Amino acid sequence: MIKPMNTNDDRMNLTDAQIIAQVINGECDMFECLIERYKNYIFTVVSDHIPYSEVNEMAHVVFMEAYKALENCRNKASFKFWLKSIALRKCFDYWRFSYREKSRFVKELSEEQRKWMQEMADKD
Repeated sequence: MIKPMNTNDDRMNLTDAQIIAQVINGECDMFECLIERYKNYIFTVVSDHIPYSEVNEMAHVVFMEAYKALENCRNKASFKFWLKSIALRKCFDYWRFSYREKSRFVKELSEEQRKWMQEMADKD
């Protein structure tokens, strides 16, 4: 039986640069190889920076962002570190958004609730 040229084993033997070139040239399914290669690494990076309950979703976001920006990856040889920089930036965005949400919550308090909070803060 003839083995197809692009089996998972063959694809996983390609370098990151080769895979990236193929994705950029329209073979979008090749991006799956990069996901398989780096998913554990990205899970580890992300889990060090955000709550564990958010890790799966954030890893998904990281790979989506990487896919959308793949043509901007300057040094294809260091894809792993480029991907890590996206992951870290997204983690920082997570916390930045989280803090904004908290401040929005305080703004939504009634005048009476704000006065009470101010009184409590003044007691300290």
